[in-house]
Amino acid sequence: MGRGTGAVSPSVISAVSSGAQPDTSRTEFLNTTATAWAGLDPDEYLCTRNVADQLRDHDDRTEFLAGLDLILTGITTRQKPTDPTPP
Repeated sequence: MGRGTGAVSPSVISAVSSGAQPDTSRTEFLNTTATAWAGLDPDEYLCTRNVADQLRDHDDRTEFLAGLDLILTGITTRQKPTDPTPP
């Protein structure tokens, strides 16, 4: 889930977060955001709408560690070099 939120349109983020108050709880913010995401145009924001319910209950630490693991795996995975000359 965390990896997906990084790809959300800036206009969606600003539309949701612009109404958040400094004393808003994490749960309240995530519920408000998930509700806003669920109400987006399905033709333009299908992926965002599909993960809206997951946003409410996700675990920040678990998602952070999964994203970090993905990045580190990508860094440490070696690929065989490709032959630059055509056959």
